[in-house]
Amino acid sequence: MGWWQELRRRGAVDPGKLIHGAGDWLPEAETPPELRIAPLVHPLRYDIVVRMRLFEAYAADRDRFRRDPAAFVERARGHDYRVWFERVMLVRRAEFVARHGGTTETIFAETVRGAVALYESIAGTGFDPKQPVVLFTGRRILPADSGAISAERYFPGDGCHRLACLMALGCATLPRGRYRLKRFDRLQPLDNTRLLRDHLDLDWPASVLPGA
Repeated sequence: MGWWQELRRRGAVDPGKLIHGAGDWLPEAETPPELRIAPLVHPLRYDIVVRMRLFEAYAADRDRFRRDPAAFVERARGHDYRVWFERVMLVRRAEFVARHGGTTETIFAETVRGAVALYESIAGTGFDPKQPVVLFTGRRILPADSGAISAERYFPGDGCHRLACLMALGCATLPRGRYRLKRFDRLQPLDNTRLLRDHLDLDWPASVLPGA
């Protein structure tokens, strides 16, 4: 199994660093009919904005990149996506990367190609409800791993490339059927914005997000 497939199967988040207590999937009837995307992302998850902008860059010259996939991998090396890969992905998933055994460049290229395949799938045939975005909530929300305090109740857990792709396609909300909600006794959200703050221009109001 390749890096991207294994990553999607396992999920991009290490729950052991987030969860205190057992979690349970909420029945769909107990979840909001629709959730706005902007509060899920701003301000703790600038990494998802970076991924959204990679999808936008692909879409802007889609015909050329479909003919020459290697050109888009090269384009991504100079994109903020490379910074996300080095400063977030390789940090959050260090043990998984070490087990995979590939070189950084090989893993990066496969990640970009996987992102392109995801965009083509969603843009071409629609969002697959069998692979929903996973959101986390908690009976008690702790400060984020950076110490930042959020007033929100719902946080991205798994499927963040799918969420970013939907954003790039102009979606401002997540309706039931596109997300699942897992609740924990206590939840400590991830602050991936903190990992990028020293490496990218993070002067980003929520208004840059679809529907904000």
